[in-house]
Amino acid sequence: HCNALRQMPGALPLSHYSGFYRVILVMSPDPRNRWLTESEFAMLLCAAGKDFRSKFTLRLFLLVGFYTGARKTAILELEWSQVDFEKNVIDFNKDGVVETNKRRAITPMAPELRRFLLRRFRRYSNQSSFLFHQKKTPSKRVKHIEKGFRAAVKRAGLKNVVPHTLRHTRVSLMVQAGEKIQDVSAFMNMTYQTLEKVYAHFDTERLQEMAMRIGRSQKGRTTKNKDQQNKEKLGQPDKTLKG
Repeated sequence: HCNALRQMPGALPLSHYSGFYRVILVMSPDPRNRWLTESEFAMLLCAAGKDFRSKFTLRLFLLVGFYTGARKTAILELEWSQVDFEKNVIDFNKDGVVETNKRRAITPMAPELRRFLLRRFRRYSNQSSFLFHQKKTPSKRVKHIEKGFRAAVKRAGLKNVVPHTLRHTRVSLMVQAGEKIQDVSAFMNMTYQTLEKVYAHFDTERLQEMAMRIGRSQKGRTTKNKDQQNKEKLGQPDKTLKG
């Protein structure tokens, strides 16, 4: 599955990203604004699978992060009781965790993510209540993935990629696909204000295109008005007027 995204477990079909709006996203060297293309994520997932020590938990983290856009802590704290296969959702809210301004979502599962999690559930849920645990010793929970993540990023030849990049990636791909902002906001449990503040640069191309349309429209109206004025000077009736 390292050769192409369509062969990758958990891949979205390329046709999914053919929204109504054509949005051109510009890569930023700032890790806070970095997002991954489909091919870059495929490279990262492939690189994660090459490390025997970390691939068991790291590939799971990457897939959950890519498909849900949840924050690192919310993902690593997941227990099987928070995954509802019947309703097809992951509830990232956790009993006993103090609610902060970093709101957690109840997120529907993409079919690819559901299949991956279901395989894990059938094999390990009777050995550990947590999703992230050691493979050989399921009773031992895994709380950190940073070291393996950095190594995978390096093997994939990527730059400025951190765990939070997956959150930016999920929003970016949905915006690029032409999804409605209110739908993106609901899926991510993110306020409109945050979307506008953090991801406003995705609208740059759209605004440029709107400016071009305004220009063409204004030019068309100006030409029509001049033609009408010339006809009036010549005493010719305006066929566009009725009565």
